[in-house]
Amino acid sequence: MDADEDEVAVVNQESKPTEEGKSWTDIIPEKERRKLEEEEEQKKQLELYLPPRNRKTVKKMNYGKPNHSDSEQEENYKKRTSRKKKSESESDDDSGGEGKETKRKRGRPRTIKREDVEGFNDAEIRRFVKSYKKFGRPRTRLDAIATDAELEDKPAEDLNRLADILHNGCLRAVEEYEEKLKEDANFDGKKRGATVRLSNVTVNAPSVLKHEEELESLAAIMPADHDVRRKFRLTVPAKSVHWGVTWDVPDDSMLLVGIFEYGLGSWEAIKADQSLSLTSKILPPGTLKPQDKHLQTRVEYLIKLLKQAVVEDKAEQLRKSSQVLKSKIRLLRQKETKKENIPQMNL
Repeated sequence: MDADEDEVAVVNQESKPTEEGKSWTDIIPEKERRKLEEEEEQKKQLELYLPPRNRKTVKKMNYGKPNHSDSEQEENYKKRTSRKKKSESESDDDSGGEGKETKRKRGRPRTIKREDVEGFNDAEIRRFVKSYKKFGRPRTRLDAIATDAELEDKPAEDLNRLADILHNGCLRAVEEYEEKLKEDANFDGKKRGATVRLSNVTVNAPSVLKHEEELESLAAIMPADHDVRRKFRLTVPAKSVHWGVTWDVPDDSMLLVGIFEYGLGSWEAIKADQSLSLTSKILPPGTLKPQDKHLQTRVEYLIKLLKQAVVEDKAEQLRKSSQVLKSKIRLLRQKETKKENIPQMNL
């Protein structure tokens, strides 16, 4: 027994180094090894040249019956929407009366009556309205308005028509506004006042009429002749001004003449007119007085004085006319008393 065991141990010791000395090339056949190497190489190549990832498309949730397919549900949805549109159109036909669908316009409904003006675009209408407010008795000064508004190419008939539309439209708008205000004191929630619409231009009616009223006294006092206007002098006593230049009654007078001829606020045109003798006095360089705001304040003050003078003049005329009337009545009464005192002749 001991001899056999020794033989087995010797055999194992001899075979051990031979098995440990074998490599994978001896164990795995060459064909299999080549196949594995080719697969590994293909994996490396695929990793280098991967295509871009595709986004996953999320399918819409189907809330219908579980047995229905997507196409069936789409058909059912289309049928429901078509039935709904049909019922809505039928209800519109019943309520409309004429069977026509009227699309509702976007924005607020128009509350201002629109006056269509042929021959003028919106920009020209705006310029006309702005110049219209610069002159007293503007409908008699359309030539000056056309020059100021750069509308000299427009025919006189068109200018007259636009002026009438503006004036009459403002009067009508103010009248209608006051009537509505009497009916409902809160009908104009935002207190916009009376407005008139010329094409697409919205005009504040009270503002236009106020300018006409304010400049009426200036238009009434000014001579019609150009040369006579150069001799015009303001007779109403006015406060003196403290500007950087000497300023007296002739300067106030010529300033009013310039306003009458070129319009309120046309300071550059007034300065350029040498016959008014204001070229070296108004709009001096820098911040020296008088600038446009000083001239505007002065003119408003002078026009206020003119209005008061006109009112006082009318009151004086009324007083004189009443005195004349009283004297006539006194004479008539004296004649009547004389007739009564004459004794009647006896026949």
